[in-house]
Amino acid sequence: MEEVDVPTLFERYAEDCRLRDMTKETIRSYLSELKIYRQFLVDHEMDILDIHNQELEKFLLYLRDERKASQ
Repeated sequence: MEEVDVPTLFERYAEDCRLRDMTKETIRSYLSELKIYRQFLVDHEMDILDIHNQELEKFLLYLRDERKASQ
Protein backbone atom coordinates (compact mmCIF):
# COMPACT_ATOMS: atom_id res chain seq x y z
CA MET A 1 0.00 0.00 0.00
CA GLU A 2 1.21 3.49 -0.87
CA GLU A 3 2.23 5.62 2.11
CA VAL A 4 0.55 9.02 2.08
CA ASP A 5 1.02 12.00 4.37
CA VAL A 6 -1.88 13.89 5.92
CA PRO A 7 -1.70 17.00 3.69
CA THR A 8 -1.88 14.73 0.65
CA LEU A 9 -4.89 12.93 2.12
CA PHE A 10 -6.63 16.26 2.67
CA GLU A 11 -5.89 17.36 -0.89
CA ARG A 12 -7.22 14.10 -2.28
CA TYR A 13 -10.33 14.53 -0.18
CA ALA A 14 -10.80 18.06 -1.54
CA GLU A 15 -10.37 16.75 -5.09
CA ASP A 16 -13.01 14.11 -4.43
CA CYS A 17 -15.36 16.79 -3.10
CA ARG A 18 -14.83 18.84 -6.26
CA LEU A 19 -15.57 15.76 -8.38
CA ARG A 20 -18.83 15.43 -6.45
CA ASP A 21 -19.59 19.04 -7.41
CA MET A 22 -19.59 20.38 -3.85
CA THR A 23 -19.38 24.13 -3.44
CA LYS A 24 -16.13 25.81 -2.42
CA GLU A 25 -17.73 26.82 0.88
CA THR A 26 -18.79 23.23 1.62
CA ILE A 27 -15.31 21.96 0.84
CA ARG A 28 -13.76 24.68 3.01
CA SER A 29 -16.08 23.74 5.86
CA TYR A 30 -15.35 20.03 5.54
CA LEU A 31 -11.60 20.64 5.45
CA SER A 32 -11.88 22.85 8.52
CA GLU A 33 -13.68 20.05 10.36
CA LEU A 34 -11.03 17.57 9.24
CA LYS A 35 -8.33 19.83 10.67
CA ILE A 36 -10.15 19.86 14.02
CA TYR A 37 -10.32 16.07 13.85
CA ARG A 38 -6.64 15.85 12.92
CA GLN A 39 -5.66 18.02 15.90
CA PHE A 40 -7.81 15.87 18.20
CA LEU A 41 -5.94 12.78 16.97
CA VAL A 42 -2.56 14.43 17.50
CA ASP A 43 -3.54 15.59 20.99
CA HIS A 44 -4.61 12.04 21.86
CA GLU A 45 -1.63 10.39 20.15
CA MET A 46 -3.78 8.58 17.59
CA ASP A 47 -2.86 7.82 13.99
CA ILE A 48 -5.34 9.07 11.39
CA LEU A 49 -4.78 5.90 9.38
CA ASP A 50 -5.60 3.58 12.30
CA ILE A 51 -9.00 4.78 13.49
CA HIS A 52 -11.92 2.60 14.52
CA ASN A 53 -15.37 3.17 16.02
CA GLN A 54 -14.07 3.73 19.54
CA GLU A 55 -11.83 6.62 18.43
CA LEU A 56 -14.67 8.17 16.44
CA GLU A 57 -16.94 7.97 19.47
CA LYS A 58 -14.29 9.74 21.57
CA PHE A 59 -14.09 12.49 18.95
CA LEU A 60 -17.87 12.93 18.89
CA LEU A 61 -17.88 13.25 22.69
CA TYR A 62 -15.06 15.79 22.42
CA LEU A 63 -17.09 17.82 19.92
CA ARG A 64 -20.18 17.72 22.09
CA ASP A 65 -18.52 18.33 25.46
CA GLU A 66 -15.43 20.42 24.72
CA ARG A 67 -16.40 22.32 21.56
CA LYS A 68 -20.12 22.54 22.42
CA ALA A 69 -21.15 21.23 19.00
CA SER A 70 -24.79 20.38 18.47
CA GLN A 71 -25.82 16.85 17.60
